[in-house]
Amino acid sequence: MATAARAIDDKHAAPAEDAPAPEKPRRKLSAKMLIALFAGVFALGAGGASAWYFTGTAEAEVKGVKDSVKAPKAGKAAKTAGGSEKPAKPPVFLTMPQFTVNLQGEHGDQFLQTTIVFELTEESAVEAVKAQMPVIRSRLLLLLSSKRPSEISTLAGKETLVQEIIGEARKYVSFASAEQRLSRVHFNSFVIQ
Repeated sequence: MATAARAIDDKHAAPAEDAPAPEKPRRKLSAKMLIALFAGVFALGAGGASAWYFTGTAEAEVKGVKDSVKAPKAGKAAKTAGGSEKPAKPPVFLTMPQFTVNLQGEHGDQFLQTTIVFELTEESAVEAVKAQMPVIRSRLLLLLSSKRPSEISTLAGKETLVQEIIGEARKYVSFASAEQRLSRVHFNSFVIQ
């Protein structure tokens, strides 16, 4: 019996150090795991490719828009004796002092605080506007204070206001040449409270 017990103990005893340990069998990747891995790599590639495509397309569209905006100016530019066109001049901006006016009441006292920027075609046009600045500022204060908050809180209302501002400013400025003009008006700030 002692021999039988010893034989059982030998079976459960630790293997000898010089005996090699049995290797664990390698797990093979299942078909599902391969498909999932392939799908993940494909999705990453497709995402990168679409990001590259749309970024490149967006840059091309922006360039196309810039080119189309410049094209009319280039077409209007006078040709020199050599037949080449003059490059279009960059616009000049004149920022007016900030306006703070009371608006026509709808819901109690409300006011508008805004900064208006004139976009002019030439540097020399700035001097013509500055010469009439007190008159222009006075007329714009009257125009802005005649508005109701509901009239100027929408995009359409602001665009209408821009056209009215251009009209008021043009009434009081006389430019030296046809190339000098007030082409646009922009808002740097526009707060209704």
